[in-house]
Amino acid sequence: MLGLQLVVLSGRASPLARSWSVAAGAGAVLLGYTVLAALAAEGTGRASSPSEAGAILKLAIAGLLVALGVRALVRPPKPRHAAPAGAAPRLWRTFAIGAALMATNVTTIALYFPAVHEIRSSGVGAADEAIAFVAVFTITMIPAIAPPLLTGAGGASARRRLERLGDWMSRHSRAVSATVAFGFAAFLAAESLPELA
Repeated sequence: MLGLQLVVLSGRASPLARSWSVAAGAGAVLLGYTVLAALAAEGTGRASSPSEAGAILKLAIAGLLVALGVRALVRPPKPRHAAPAGAAPRLWRTFAIGAALMATNVTTIALYFPAVHEIRSSGVGAADEAIAFVAVFTITMIPAIAPPLLTGAGGASARRRLERLGDWMSRHSRAVSATVAFGFAAFLAAESLPELA
């Protein structure tokens, strides 16, 4: 998502509008995932359901994250493509691209569902639950909303810093993805295994 936003912001045709359109598409899909994850948590994490069901779900997601981490390490790096210059802005297209990228971002989904599960099974009040949902949603959306926010606020200097960050991410994307996946897999496994012992 961060790489896509940097490519969009490097274009010349309404880069900020197109970047916010990408973020809107990603946010719409993430809202849908929030509803799905909250509904799924109803049957696996409430006081009326056995804690083993939630533990098995977390362990399955941990296994998926390990597989994703291994995949990130063994696949070849993706080349970055320059954005076409002078093209007319098509906000519906960038909205659809952002939505498609979020919909197929398995790593984000695998992390987001357990987070929503924890919120729904925490037993806190509705207000605290809503605050937690907003916080998790915002954190997940940072790669989509930070680039246009920083570019809009900082102008050309912010764009140069984002381009340097994008270059670093391109060089180390596999290691970053694997580290995040393995780290959260270990956390979920350590949390779920004692409940299954």
